[in-house]
Amino acid sequence: MSLNPQLCRIHQRSYCHLVGNATAGLYLAIKALGLRGKQVAIPNSVCPNVPLAVLLSGNTPLYLDISEKNLGIDVNELKSNTDSIDAVIAVHAYGSVCDISAISDFCRSRGIPLIEDIAVAQGAQSNGRPVGGFSDIAVVSFGAGKIIDVGHGGAVLTDDPLILKEVIAHEATFSDCHASDKNAIGAFGQYHTKLYNEHYGPNINAFSSSFKKRALELRKHILYKFDYAYEQIIEEQLEHLDSIIDSRRCKAETLERLLTQTSNIRLFHPPAGSVHWRFNLFIDNRDNLLKLLLAKKFKISSWFPSADFFFEDRALSGINTVVSDGVGDRILNLWVNEEVNLDYIRAISSEIIAYTAHASYQNVKLNVTK
Repeated sequence: MSLNPQLCRIHQRSYCHLVGNATAGLYLAIKALGLRGKQVAIPNSVCPNVPLAVLLSGNTPLYLDISEKNLGIDVNELKSNTDSIDAVIAVHAYGSVCDISAISDFCRSRGIPLIEDIAVAQGAQSNGRPVGGFSDIAVVSFGAGKIIDVGHGGAVLTDDPLILKEVIAHEATFSDCHASDKNAIGAFGQYHTKLYNEHYGPNINAFSSSFKKRALELRKHILYKFDYAYEQIIEEQLEHLDSIIDSRRCKAETLERLLTQTSNIRLFHPPAGSVHWRFNLFIDNRDNLLKLLLAKKFKISSWFPSADFFFEDRALSGINTVVSDGVGDRILNLWVNEEVNLDYIRAISSEIIAYTAHASYQNVKLNVTK
């Protein structure tokens, strides 16, 4: 089975087109829908590449708050901002299935185009249907840290042949992927992490203008075509998608069992049908624990801070996303992929349990990794 039909079967879509990366895929999805100078609603607790794709396409992100239940865009936020919304990107963030049925119903009833971002949720389902099948167009990723991780590529999925035609037409202006592109993207990722490390919280907002300028300068490095040298390895990995998801679930269930009775933390329970990108928990005064675990070389992160902090001056924008901001302040993401085993799971659980049982720990230098 070649890759395009394989992806169509998995996601129950009619058409598939391979793209260089998910950011380029979102850009192409927006362009294919004919959007220009419009407001595209996105959840604020999201990877910075989502608002970047909107900006690169010549549109404006409308940062909306998220639901505490699923960490996806809050449907009530959509309803409250109906008159300002020209399109919606529904992100199944953290592998957690957002309220996609309600979002789809909202968009359909108002004639608003809907894009699904399933970059970290491949294999997830909502009401028995694969995510990526509720929208006009969906985008999946095979980049670093994703459910299927080959370090390159993504795909755009749709049932509309005209949308597919537009995707291909816009992609014709892209160049091939070169090492210089990956180097530039990597350098920008390091800049983003350094900014987070040194200025986490509202202080990041002081750098929004320079961050946005530098992000937009990545245009020529992000908008590249799929390298078909990766096609076979993606096909092979997709054959094991179910077992990959099962392995992650097993590790997540072990973490939940070990940490359920731990005081001072709250475990996030994703909706039925979700997949585990990472295992998420929430803790007050998170950064001391984060520093401790990083110093001991555990694989852990604290994504995502509200994305608008990096792109917009809140003193001017007036953005107010209380839930998203709270998630950014308290979330910890624990690895459950193939990089870790059950011995690792037990070890990191022991550290977290010990942390919550004692008043303080040595304050070590923060060094966040994605």
